[in-house]
Amino acid sequence: MEAIKRQAAQELGARLRIIRKSQKMSLQEVEIKSHGHWKAVVIGSYERADRALSVGKLAELLHFLPSANFFMFFDAKHRKSGNKRIDS
Repeated sequence: MEAIKRQAAQELGARLRIIRKSQKMSLQEVEIKSHGHWKAVVIGSYERADRALSVGKLAELLHFLPSANFFMFFDAKHRKSGNKRIDS
């Protein structure tokens, strides 16, 4: 089970890095643009899977990154496997 959690954290971190870089933002720029709300060291820790990221913090971070989209977290393999969007 721990291996599954670690792999999920690594995949999530990699996706966060892709999103941040797609915004052409360095870790330091994230900290500056968020007025210190998101510390560079913390974002880096999330991206490296060295620090756990709660669902609430993930939602806040995705809200901060303007073009971030929940579905960017799923690669084509997952989308084709039948995972459906859940609207509230």
